Amino acid sequence: MQKDKIDFIVDLLADNRIEAPLKEKVSDLATKELKRIFSVESENRERILEIERKMLNLKNESTSNTPTNNTDEKPKNDTITPPNPLHTKNFLAYFRDSEGLKYLTHDYKDLANKIPRETLLSIAKKEFDEAKRKNPDVYSKLLRRVEEFAFKEKPNWTIRKGKKETTINLGWKSKEFIDWEASSLVHPCMDSVWNTKMIEPFKKTIEVRDGMLLEIIEETISLVFSKEDLDIFVINYDKTNLLSGRFFTDVDWFGQAIYKILSGTKKKAEKNGFYNISIEYKEVFENNYKCLKIIHLDSKPNRSSESNDLISGDFKDIRSVLWSLCNWAIEAEFSNGFRRKYLLWDTNIKETSFEIPKEEVKGFTHLLLFY
Repeated sequence: MQKDKIDFIVDLLADNRIEAPLKEKVSDLATKELKRIFSVESENRERILEIERKMLNLKNESTSNTPTNNTDEKPKNDTITPPNPLHTKNFLAYFRDSEGLKYLTHDYKDLANKIPRETLLSIAKKEFDEAKRKNPDVYSKLLRRVEEFAFKEKPNWTIRKGKKETTINLGWKSKEFIDWEASSLVHPCMDSVWNTKMIEPFKKTIEVRDGMLLEIIEETISLVFSKEDLDIFVINYDKTNLLSGRFFTDVDWFGQAIYKILSGTKKKAEKNGFYNISIEYKEVFENNYKCLKIIHLDSKPNRSSESNDLISGDFKDIRSVLWSLCNWAIEAEFSNGFRRKYLLWDTNIKETSFEIPKEEVKGFTHLLLFY
């Protein structure tokens, strides 16, 4: 009966006859109830995520007629102005430079003087509220994870590694941690046990750092491509180059986006016979963006860059996953020339579709641009 309940909710959210506000109420109520019932069942957690993804798609589509950043073009149903990904970066930057949130994951500023836990949490909560106010478009799932980690007495947050999702019930206000912290003279990041089971897992969900980009890429390749596939496909990347990747984002959802991009590239290759893929990272790209490029070498679309159905299928899913994490563009030899086309962008992107030199196009290219 439980699966029937989930199927009913998914079908309800997919019903075009029901207006968005009612669907959103259904989603909020259903997600809370289902998480309570199925908090430890991975299969059903995936179904809950399916419901959340449907709601995110619904919200994205409801704003799909928002005027584009490019004032020379008329608004199109396939292009939208997304939430500001800079807000996500600015919000997470508090964990690197602040007086409260930073010290939830970093050692105390004065190593000889431990900050009382309640004092630290009070400062962190004020900064958290300030960061939300200044960055209203920050990714909602990030907000929830930070709240669970920092401020909930019964925390419940998750991390992903490939297809495996792990639930963590530890945080700064959980009883187990409070009992340990009361008698400890060191920050939890300096304790091997607590650093391993609470601090590092959280840090790995908010920032790509310390070789994680290479780890994510290689992990995703192993999920998308079988050993038999890799006898056919040639996937080139420089390990040293990927080791240098460092940027704030929701790492779990970033990993899902890479999975969807590589899965879509694989399907395309099986149709057009081009089996070479190149992946590269540029720490300093145009306008100081940090750029991850995934290139399907020699592949090209059979449509215009201005096609109304450019955002569909896999691309629609990718857009939902990247919604407020980064700017996203594609480069290719389209039927209307060699061009770059933005599919997600903020107000710092002044042109959303333009011609580029032929020699810059090596194939169908995804550009993920981070602050």
